[in-house]
Amino acid sequence: MEMLQNALERYSDSRNVVSHLTPEDDGKEMLVPLTNTLYVPGKLVKPDELLVDVGAGYFVPKSVEGATVLL
Repeated sequence: MEMLQNALERYSDSRNVVSHLTPEDDGKEMLVPLTNTLYVPGKLVKPDELLVDVGAGYFVPKSVEGATVLL
């Protein structure tokens, strides 16, 4: 049950972050997570085009609106 609760919290956090992305964010600097404890500097490119993890290592391209519906 605890694992499911943690997964639900991660999806909720993701929805919150995605809902704040705007086209004006293009080019902004950010930290990109490589693992749970390792982040590297990066730049946000095309903030209106997202890749959504749908499980089992599969990613689906979505718009911000489409990703919010999935999350």
